[in-house]
Amino acid sequence: MSNNHHQYIEDVSKYIKTCLDGMAIKFIPTDIQTIYLRESLEKFRDNEELKVGIKIP
Repeated sequence: MSNNHHQYIEDVSKYIKTCLDGMAIKFIPTDIQTIYLRESLEKFRDNEELKVGIKIP
């Protein structure tokens, strides 16, 4: 995994945590949740159809 890709995942993870914190939802990922989140983000990033109209930092 390249550094840019790793940084992208970290940035989006922080963005999601910030959004959840703003809704008073505590997000404390376990190892399994972190792996799932990472895989989900990778699938999302690779799926051009899902990106239409959605801005990810």
